[in-house]
Amino acid sequence: MILEMMASFHQPEPGLDWSPDAPPVLEFDAATPKHDVMDFGDKFDLRTMPSDDSEFAISPFWIRTQDEIEDDPLIRACTLTFLSDLGPVPSALPPSVPLRSDLGFAASLDHSIWFHRPFLPHGWHRYELQSANHNDSRGLARGSLYDAAGTLIASVTQEALWRIPI
Repeated sequence: MILEMMASFHQPEPGLDWSPDAPPVLEFDAATPKHDVMDFGDKFDLRTMPSDDSEFAISPFWIRTQDEIEDDPLIRACTLTFLSDLGPVPSALPPSVPLRSDLGFAASLDHSIWFHRPFLPHGWHRYELQSANHNDSRGLARGSLYDAAGTLIASVTQEALWRIPI
């Protein structure tokens, strides 16, 4: 099986609008560009912690598309879906495990996204990810994507398989 999907749709309607504040972990001005070591670096502008010298997108990081994306909600949702997959697999490891390209085999097992607010792909977004659990070679990462103003745009969970030689 390649894809199993469950979708929930809702027409926008008046109501309360609240989200938690973005944690002050990585200010944009302190982030450093990282597109030369990353796949799709020509499509996305990525900025990470100054201490991040890995070849992965290590949370927290700032990201946007290099080019403006057409004003089509479906195209923008697809862009957010693709972008949301940059980071959860490495983040599913326990924080104590040093991340290296030769660490072992990794694969995404499932991926869930909650679209909370409209997404502007060429605007800066901060992606915060953390490991929620890791056992039996499987890790779970939870993520939050915030716009530059700190408003929650999307929530993500992803389960990853990590086969690490012991």
